[in-house]
Order: sequence, then structure tokens, then C-alpha cells
Amino acid sequence: MIRSITKGELLKYLTILLVFFTGSGSLKAELYRAIRPVVLPNETGQQAQLYQNSHALLIGVSDYQNGWPDLPGVRKDMALVQEALEENGFEVMTIDDPNSEQLDKIFDQFISIYGRDPENRLLIYFAGHGHSQLQTYGTTMGYLVPTDAPNPQQDLHGFLDKALDLQMIDVYSRRIQSKHALFLFDSCFSGELFALTRAVPEEIASNTTNPVRQYITSGSANETVPDQSVFREQFINGIGGDADTNSDGYVTGSELGQFLFSSVTKDTKNFQTPQYGKIRDRNLDQGDFVFAVQSDFMRQTELQLEEQVKEAKKKIKPVNNELREIVGFLLDGQRTRAGTLLSKYKDKLKVKELMNFFIKQPPPVQYELGQVYRKALGVNENLALAKIFYKQAAERNHPKAQTMLGYMHRNGIGTEVDLEKAVSWYQWAAEQGEATALFNLGGMFRKGYGVPQNDRKALEHYRQAAAKGNAQAKQMLQRLSD
Repeated sequence: MIRSITKGELLKYLTILLVFFTGSGSLKAELYRAIRPVVLPNETGQQAQLYQNSHALLIGVSDYQNGWPDLPGVRKDMALVQEALEENGFEVMTIDDPNSEQLDKIFDQFISIYGRDPENRLLIYFAGHGHSQLQTYGTTMGYLVPTDAPNPQQDLHGFLDKALDLQMIDVYSRRIQSKHALFLFDSCFSGELFALTRAVPEEIASNTTNPVRQYITSGSANETVPDQSVFREQFINGIGGDADTNSDGYVTGSELGQFLFSSVTKDTKNFQTPQYGKIRDRNLDQGDFVFAVQSDFMRQTELQLEEQVKEAKKKIKPVNNELREIVGFLLDGQRTRAGTLLSKYKDKLKVKELMNFFIKQPPPVQYELGQVYRKALGVNENLALAKIFYKQAAERNHPKAQTMLGYMHRNGIGTEVDLEKAVSWYQWAAEQGEATALFNLGGMFRKGYGVPQNDRKALEHYRQAAAKGNAQAKQMLQRLSD
């Protein structure tokens, strides 16, 4: 039987936590009623519930007292991660600048409150300094650094007394009774210090229902993580859909780990190499953490696009059988198979032939090409090509391509961040009733990005998006009404 925590119980627990968090640390807990179950297809193709409740603990340390440089970017990172997780259906607790006593107690209390229900998923995210320390007999230990821990180069004994060693993380993870738990560390220490088995992304299947404890770190041994976190940026992109490598509408912990390893390593030019994997325990490494991708533009379900695809199939005049096959795969949603054939076009003449052909194709074909090159499905990632094809489709009034261009300009993907251009593309798509564009435009008005801040217009766009079935918009309206 699934047990839900009552409002009274939550208030009781929060009171307990606030007692613990007096002094230099602070506790911010925003409780939203928009926690939603996560369902996925089972072996028979029917929808089965994977989680009832989702809880996240975000710990950010930016203001250090004893010899460590401050990390002012952490507060912004925590706010952005919180927003992304709430949009994914999590209830989020955020802890700012805990000292050593508070850091230990918040782990203990969070797990005690939320980690006892097998139907929950738990996510714990730490951003701050980390440290690797060589032990007496040649082993290495990793530590999370609270705000009051001294720099070990100045006071090693004081540091060891205050810092939280990663052996305790292993202890905490084993105490959790919830089905799935994911730990993320945006800090400077070796991800190799965990006893991990490297996870391999798999299709959503029955194994996702098995227990798992997964870890992802922002770097490897002796790597310094900058205050301006690339890891945070790519984490948000990943759970938003970029890590959905098989385009099934879900991002697993394994997919996320692999995506972060690839994207962060690339973006930092090998300066950071995230580590990921599962706890080395056969009882706790059989499952996979699951995020449900909520962004509608990652899916093609609208009737209007289905009609466009039908029309496109009638108009295709390929110059050879291979191109005909590529187009067929694109229009049937088999992006990886299309990308595998596209990857053969490498020399200049063949690339020119390819471009000349696809420039003339209908918008649905061009949009699908953009998806293939952006998500690296069967081909190497090429954001420049993705943008070209999205723009070709968008200028011919394809609403999803317009939404995608807005998304790229909003987040600086394959282009510079340009909030005004993002708004322009969102508006064009929104005028055609594209649900995701309406939702995203609402967010731009709510935050004043690229447009004057306007809560009334934000609410109006959220309502229009919700009326068209956008899950994120429905959740946002519920949050705003609480």
C-alpha cells in the first residue's frame, strides 16, 4: 500500500528541521501540491506507476568562513536546479550554507522523512567545495566541505573534524528504503572514490522498477570545478530532454550520467570529466532512476503535424534510393536509423548534395533533421546544422521548429543567448496554438526575459497552454493558485 505524507505530518517534520537549522545555515522548504506520480509503459504496453512521490534535497554552500574561496554562483545554480526539478514533479527542499553539524543532520532527517516509502524517488544535489585527502595507508577519501570547515592546508585536523566524508554518503544511501535514489555532486573531488559499476543506458523496461542507488559527480580526481557551473547547466538540459538518447520520452539516471560525461567534458574541453555509475551492490544496482520528459516539443503527437507529414510524403522526390530511405525514416519517426544513413555523407560533394536536397524538402522533414543533428541520433552532434534545418522549417511556418529555435536562443544552445529572439520565435509558434511555445512564452513574461515582466500575460499563456494539454502549464497554474 502506498503511503502519502499528510499536510500535518509535513508541518511536524518541517518544525523538527527548523530546530536543527538555527545558526549560520538556513532552511528553505517550499511545498507544492503539484507532486505527481510517474508512470511508464510496462511489458504489456500499458501505463504502470513507477513513483508516487518525488522529493529532492538541494544543498548549496557558497559562503565559506575558514580559508576556502567563496562560490557566489552556487545560489543562482540552486535556484535554477530547483525550478527544473519542480517542473519535473519534485517537491524540493533547499539548504543554504549549512555548517558541519547541520550538513550531517539534514541528510539524516531528509532520509528519515522521505526515504522510508518504497514508492518514492529521492534526489540529493550538493554544490560547493569538495576535497580529496590522501590517507595514512595510501587510500584516498573524498569529503564534502561545509561552511565552517577549515582549509586542510591550514588545519588538517580541524578539516577532518568538520568535513563530511563520502563513506557516510554510502551509509545514507543504504539506509534509504525508497526504490530509487540519485546523488549528484557539483564539487571538486574524485568521482572515482565511490565503488561504482558503470551503468549502460537501456530502454525503459521492467528493470527500472528494481532498486538502485546512483551517483553522478561533476569531475574526476584532482579536477577543479569552476564557480560558473557547466555541470548545472547541462544537468538542467539533460532532464529537460537532451539526455533522452533513445527518444522514448524518459531520461534514466544512466542516460543522464552518460550525457553529462559527454556534454560537460566537451564544453569544458576536457577540463571536467564527470563520473557516473551505480553503487556496487547487487541488491541496489539493478534498477535505474527515471525522469519523465515533459517538454512537448520532444514529441510529435499533434494532429496538425501528422497532417503535415502526410502531405510531405506525397511531395517527396528523392534523387536516389538512399535519400528516399532517409526521408522515409524521418517521417516515420525513426530518427536514429535516418541519422545512421546520414552519417555516411562526409566528403564535400556528398554533403553539398545532401544540403541541396533537404533544403527543398517540406518543413516536417527539415524539423526532423534538426532533431537528428541536435540530439546526435546516429550522427555526430552538429548544432549548427540543427539550427539551419530548424530555421528552414520555422520560416515556412512549422510551429515545433519555431518553438525549438526559441528554446535554442533562450538557452544558448548552438547560438548565443538572445532572449528577444527567443520571445519572437515563441510568439510565432504560440499564434498557431503550439502548447509548448505558449508555456515557454508564459515563463518569459513571468520572469521578464526578453519582454517586460507581466504576471497577467504569463497567467494568460499558461492557461492557453494548459487548455491544450500541456502538463507543465497545468502544474504551474496549480502552483500559482496555492
